[in-house]
Amino acid sequence: MTEAADWALLGVTSMSAVFTMLYLARSPWWRTQLGKIYLSKSVVLTLVLVQNAVAVWISTDYTGRQSIRFAIYLLGAIVYVPMVWSLLLEQQRDRARRRAACEAARRERQKHVPAVAAEDALED
Repeated sequence: MTEAADWALLGVTSMSAVFTMLYLARSPWWRTQLGKIYLSKSVVLTLVLVQNAVAVWISTDYTGRQSIRFAIYLLGAIVYVPMVWSLLLEQQRDRARRRAACEAARRERQKHVPAVAAEDALED
């Protein structure tokens, strides 16, 4: 089972690297905040997977491993801070837009309610 897991790690690492390179080279990631976030996340994930694959397939004692691991994991932590912040801000904006849309729909419904009530009063 260990060998199957090692091959699976190599597969997911390869696919992550291919996806990241394609996204970097062929998508206009720089145009939107989401594009920049997605590229950052993809790069960090690929680096983490590459480091793990090297440790599994080559050696856990390769030269500079601890420094490389520290740099990759620190980069990941640093990259995730603005990603979390952007996610929270976007969720707040979405909720504000939904509240505004619901309020506008409620006001629109209320415009019609008094007219119906006035017609009912005239009939009485």
